[in-house]
Amino acid sequence: MASSSAAEETSYDLSVPEALLGFLEDAGIRLVRLEYLVELSASGRPLPRRQEAENEKTSSGAPALVESSELKEVRIDPNTAHMSVMLRHPVPRRVQVHLVSISHMWESMQHPDPWRFQLDAIVEDFRPRLLDSVVWIFYDFVSLHQYTRNEEQEMLFRRALRDIFVMYSHDAMEVHRIQTLTPESVRERCVAAHGSKIFVYWKEEQKMMDVCISQLKLNGTPYEERGWCRSEKEWSALREDSEKVFKLQAKVFHQKAESTTNLLIENLDDDKIAVLAAALPSYTKLKELVIMGSPENAWKADLAVVESGACNVEIACENVQDEDAIALAADLSKERCNHLERLHLKCETIGELGRQALEQMMGHRRASLVITLPDCSLGYVAQGIEPAVASETCVTLRILVFKRRPAEAVAAGPAQAGNKTYASGLLEPHASGGGAERTLSVPQPAEAGRPDTAEQTVSVHCLAGSSFGLEVNSAQTGWDVAAHIASRSGHPAETLVLTSGGCVIEQRERLLPQVQHGEITYVVQGLGAGRAATSWQRLLTNKTLSDTDVAALRETVSFTWNVDQSLKGIQLPSSRQSLTFGRSFNQSLEGIQLPSSLQSLTFGDKFNQSLEGIQLPSSLQSLTFGYLFNQSLEGIQLPSSLKSLTFGDKFNQSLEGIQLPSSLQSLTFGSDFNQSLEGIQLPSSLQSLTFGFHFSQILEGIQLPRSLQSLTFGWDFNQSLGGIQLPRSLQSLTFGGKFNQSLEGIQLPRSLQSLTFGPWFNQSLAGIQLPSSLQSLTFGDKFNQSLEGIQLPSSLQSLTFGGSDFNQSLEGIQLPSSLQSLTFGFHFSQSLEGIQLPRSLQSLMFGGKFKQSLEGIQLPSSLQSLTFGYDLNQSFKGIALPGSLQSLTFGYDFNQSLQGIQLPSSLQSLTFGYEFNQSLDGIQLPSSLQSLTFGWNFNRSLVRMQLPSSLQSLTFGHRFNQSLKGIQLPSSLQSLTFGYLFNQSLEGIQLPSSLNSLTFGDKFNKSLDGIQLPSSLQSLTFGEEFNRSLEGIQLPSSLQSLKFGAKFNQSLEGIQLPSSLKTFTSRAFCMGSA
Repeated sequence: MASSSAAEETSYDLSVPEALLGFLEDAGIRLVRLEYLVELSASGRPLPRRQEAENEKTSSGAPALVESSELKEVRIDPNTAHMSVMLRHPVPRRVQVHLVSISHMWESMQHPDPWRFQLDAIVEDFRPRLLDSVVWIFYDFVSLHQYTRNEEQEMLFRRALRDIFVMYSHDAMEVHRIQTLTPESVRERCVAAHGSKIFVYWKEEQKMMDVCISQLKLNGTPYEERGWCRSEKEWSALREDSEKVFKLQAKVFHQKAESTTNLLIENLDDDKIAVLAAALPSYTKLKELVIMGSPENAWKADLAVVESGACNVEIACENVQDEDAIALAADLSKERCNHLERLHLKCETIGELGRQALEQMMGHRRASLVITLPDCSLGYVAQGIEPAVASETCVTLRILVFKRRPAEAVAAGPAQAGNKTYASGLLEPHASGGGAERTLSVPQPAEAGRPDTAEQTVSVHCLAGSSFGLEVNSAQTGWDVAAHIASRSGHPAETLVLTSGGCVIEQRERLLPQVQHGEITYVVQGLGAGRAATSWQRLLTNKTLSDTDVAALRETVSFTWNVDQSLKGIQLPSSRQSLTFGRSFNQSLEGIQLPSSLQSLTFGDKFNQSLEGIQLPSSLQSLTFGYLFNQSLEGIQLPSSLKSLTFGDKFNQSLEGIQLPSSLQSLTFGSDFNQSLEGIQLPSSLQSLTFGFHFSQILEGIQLPRSLQSLTFGWDFNQSLGGIQLPRSLQSLTFGGKFNQSLEGIQLPRSLQSLTFGPWFNQSLAGIQLPSSLQSLTFGDKFNQSLEGIQLPSSLQSLTFGGSDFNQSLEGIQLPSSLQSLTFGFHFSQSLEGIQLPRSLQSLMFGGKFKQSLEGIQLPSSLQSLTFGYDLNQSFKGIALPGSLQSLTFGYDFNQSLQGIQLPSSLQSLTFGYEFNQSLDGIQLPSSLQSLTFGWNFNRSLVRMQLPSSLQSLTFGHRFNQSLKGIQLPSSLQSLTFGYLFNQSLEGIQLPSSLNSLTFGDKFNKSLDGIQLPSSLQSLTFGEEFNRSLEGIQLPSSLQSLKFGAKFNQSLEGIQLPSSLKTFTSRAFCMGSA
């Protein structure tokens, strides 16, 4: 977060994602989790102010507002600038982050949305995205501190307001406008359902209180007449008014193109290739082009660059498949590329056939070819053919132009080649010289009757081992021979690569002059994703398929249909195992023949067609419906092989009379499902049953399958479990937000291993028999019951009081001897004096309010991780920290001296919070320490501090700005990170030779002249202010990632960037190689 003085100097690049994240951090802006808004809307509550929202959580325990630590974990793709984060539940996966700014009206002075109309609109529009991504939303009332504000909040508010346009005009923000006032009918329904009062800050009483909506100072001014709304619209229109932009493009294109030196083009398809080829001649100063797309299209881009006038070209990529190199060689042999003087190919590997094709083409041109591999001492690396398969959908090429011919010399375009007519006929075998070889007579082209068409017998060899003879005359081309080899081998001609004497045969040229020693060898290559896409297009437009199309379709692993267009009359390949319909698809499947081998069928958000009369394949194992599907399954024959059935949020049909497959193992319902299960026969094979948000039916008398292992209820479920027979096989039982029923008399299964309660559960466990097999027990926000007299299972390994309310004494509580993890929530602040913590305990975590002294507390000798919350600021003098401790984390307020503190010799990670700013002079840090992290305020000299020789990671916070002169950085250090204010010279500083990652904060802007960067360095990151020349700087040959901030504007001409570099980020462009 920037200080007010520093903030005045800060500007944010509207095209750099890191700049946006920096602004959020500097201005203390908190984005809102869409999951929280979904739950808020369902509960009927209105949007809270920022001050109240800071204490809100989702049903899963996540804070309602996105935390600063989460912003730091956002990964930004260096090529596409897309953001992603790692989700850890229910299974670890990386998903895209959507950032959305809401432009809206304040319908009253005290609250912008008193009738929940805007809240419901946001949820309705963005909820489907939660299926495969996360959505973080900027809504000013919730994201910024509201009236009345304390001094710090006022400073942050003004800081945000100064650059608030960033939230509406940054390229990474999606702007969503709500331009309609709440309709009267919605107001009436809201009051009828939720009452006439709303919880707001009431100035007259100087406090938050319930006030009648009619007492609010309402504002009915339309969206277009409000100053803020107009401003937000204009800011976002800089990107969104496409029609106006398109009109302006014709006027400004040439001026823009003539000054452009760097281009990044992603999602390159056939249409974009044509546009790119037409536009490139206007980019007379283009020096770098980064292309992302299918291999077929990406390599066509290189041809377009050369055709636009480039004479000296360098291409950087990871691997060059033979088929790509051969195609490139053929393309560059065109007349429009005659001016090409030098081609430099930098790659990790290249196949022998591809290399030979490029050498032959460039040799014919008498031009220079350079191929650089990682270790040039090894020479060229011969590779076996690795066919491109349909799953290889994207490559990245970096094309550098060092010289181009004058613009006026660029040719207008190549002449169209004339079509040739060939005679048809069958291949006839003839006797050959012996062995297994046979001679084949090739049908002749129409021109073959000329007297100069002498014939010659050529031996054709397949790498698989077979061979035969072939009679060829001098008029025939390589393509003629490939076509007839194809008819014999069963492989389409387009998949064949012909070579002779180690050189690739140019199939458009006459064959015999290219044949050496009377022999040809052919190999079969994959057609690749680009060709497969063309074949799918032909199939879906009912065009006649060639043998090549059929082969390309067979290569396809999975297929996704993203448009809302019927597949009627289209014969889908029978070998397909996975078929996915995209978000927009909503066509009937009537008359559609689904592939007989299909195992997975997924429908997108908008699909809502009846399946009546639809024959689902008998092989189907997984069937998933999207958000809007809400059709009856009556009369639908679900395949007997089905194992997984998932419904989307809107499905709310009765299952009465529905025959669920006996093989079904997983059944998942979405948000709206709330049908009785009475009379429903759930399959005996069912292992997982999940109900969505609104399910709240009585389960009394319902026969749950004996095989059930996992049972999950959603937010609204709050029915008694009395009379419910929970299966003996059940291992996991999870309750949602509203569940608050007594478990008295409930027989929990002996097999149960995990029991999770939601936010509202607050029932006593007295007299409850918890299963002896239970390993994990989790309570939510409201739970605040005494555990006195409660028999916790001896098998329990994890006990979590995840919410904010639990604050009961543990005196007299027998914690299980097996317990390994104990976590307390925000408000827990009970003394642990006299408490017997289990000897097996490995992890102990305290919440925000815990600030009890640990003096006299016997921490278990097995403890490996100890974490303190926000408020703790106690001295640790005399505290015996366990000798087994590996991780020690202090919270926000901790600012005590470590003088005289005996840190465990086993400690590997030590983290200080926001306020810590104590001198470490003379402090003996453990020799085992691997990670040391300082918080925001730490700004002490390290001169007298002995950093452990084992240290691998050292991180400084925002305020640290001390010189490192005379500091002995550990020789084992791998990661060194400086915070926002650090701006000290590194002259004379010995950076460890082991260093892999070096990161500077925003203020660093010192010259690197004479600085010896470690030869092991793989990642080098500079902040916003750095703008120093790299001339004369020796960047390590091991460097893989180089990143500059928004103000870097130095020329890279003549700078030797390492060949190992995989990602490069600057204000002008980002590029990356896989």
